[in-house]
Amino acid sequence: MNSPAPCPPLLTPLSPPLSAPPSAPPSAPPAPALAEALARLTREGGSHNRLVLEGGRGFVVLSAARGGGVARVQAAAGRGARRDLSQEEGQRLYELGFRRRTAADPFEQSLPVYGEGDRLAVATLAATLLGDLYLEGAPLDARLYLGDAPSVAGERLLSAMRRASEARDHAARQSLYWAFVRGRLLLAVDAPAPALAAAAPRSFRALTGYESAAVFTSWEEALCYDARGLDVLECGGRELLPPLLARGVGSLLINPRGRLGGEFYRNELVSMDEAMRSWEG
Repeated sequence: MNSPAPCPPLLTPLSPPLSAPPSAPPSAPPAPALAEALARLTREGGSHNRLVLEGGRGFVVLSAARGGGVARVQAAAGRGARRDLSQEEGQRLYELGFRRRTAADPFEQSLPVYGEGDRLAVATLAATLLGDLYLEGAPLDARLYLGDAPSVAGERLLSAMRRASEARDHAARQSLYWAFVRGRLLLAVDAPAPALAAAAPRSFRALTGYESAAVFTSWEEALCYDARGLDVLECGGRELLPPLLARGVGSLLINPRGRLGGEFYRNELVSMDEAMRSWEG
């Protein structure tokens, strides 16, 4: 079995910084400086570069791939905002071309960033949103991540989850367990770790009410949970079972807040672990 590979994004300092000096009142970054930072998303890094801009109320995330000409712009709303947008503020975003999957998700749209003028237009939009909606008197927290998105694609597990939800029989449930133990997944962790033995799974107690961990079947599903991104570790479903059980987790969430999700309870994790131990001899 392959050893788990860490998937932390590379955090790179912004030069010059976008934030105002500590002695200055909080304000949105100047659009030209923001445009230069945006240019780095298409010139450096990898397949999922992102610039996270966060204020007291919420965030704006700009993401793009190296060599690409389109930026994804996401603006906090619903559960992603510390104070949700009013109806009028949401309508303003709609008028600016933003859309969202559900009322709990961020607003987003894709915009061209081929040339300097395109980047300045996107930067101006982001600066306006920060100043008008999201800073709320707090200092700007600007973080630039340059790197590739984790390449995990758990289609087999997703297909098994769909079948299990439709068939609701023992055979479909067994197929789901096999798809999990044989799959590659992204475990949400508290901080980047070089291997599973050194990782501390992130707690999702706030979602379930008891100690729970979470895995994602792809990086896109992880971004459904938090558009700003989160620390994950790629690992196999089989190798996850012993450390999770040793930590006493009550359940394992699959794609929390994602497009297709589920949950294994502790008794199911125990059964899978025992079955695999017996099968492995």
